[in-house]
Amino acid sequence: MLTITGLFQAVAALGTLIPSFIDDRVLEQFIPVWKWLARPIYGDAPNESVVRALAYVSQYVIGASEAMIAILLLGAAFLPARRQAWANFGLSYAYCLFGVFMVTMFAMDDKNMPKWYMHLAVLTWLGVTWLVVALPDRRPNVSGNSSLP
Repeated sequence: MLTITGLFQAVAALGTLIPSFIDDRVLEQFIPVWKWLARPIYGDAPNESVVRALAYVSQYVIGASEAMIAILLLGAAFLPARRQAWANFGLSYAYCLFGVFMVTMFAMDDKNMPKWYMHLAVLTWLGVTWLVVALPDRRPNVSGNSSLP
């Protein structure tokens, strides 16, 4: 589960940082979100250059966050000694990121925003992954080096 979640985050990072990879999220998502967030300051006529700058900054912050989450989760999947700590940090980081997405999209309530409805499913997936990682390993010790008397 950590591997698949890490790969999902890696693809998400590429999609965020490389506009031609999936869709240009700056035009379809970041600019509309920043226009909405800037409305209390600018009213119905937001400063387009400020909105565009904020959109590009958020693109790189979100893309870097998704890449960091991918590194943490893939590292946790392949390094058992670091699994619990890296999985806890990576999954909580992802939970916060997708939580902010979900709260923002819910508050905006804009049906024109692409795929915002998927964030609840992603939050559930992250929660299940976290639960599986947190469960203790109950496999019997097959190496013969049991610590039991």
